[in-house]
Amino acid sequence: MLRFGVEAGIQHARGWGPLHPFASLKGTFGLALTERFSTTLREPLRGFGIAVGADLRITGPAHVGVSLAFMRIGLGDLAHNTLELQIRFGL
Repeated sequence: MLRFGVEAGIQHARGWGPLHPFASLKGTFGLALTERFSTTLREPLRGFGIAVGADLRITGPAHVGVSLAFMRIGLGDLAHNTLELQIRFGL
């Protein structure tokens, strides 16, 4: 499986003290390769969704963040809903 993602949104830059909430739109696309009876099958993967969360600035550029995302992902003719909990640590 090869999968790429794109996310774009807005963040409350001044926030409430060290807490900076955000909302974003997410998109994903890719390709799933499988083999059946010595034949390689290629299925397109696509999806879209929304995410909301917040970053907590610790010191300088250091931060931790958490977000909750809902995505609708399709593979070939099938589709399913996903709920993602994302936890980030960054500098």
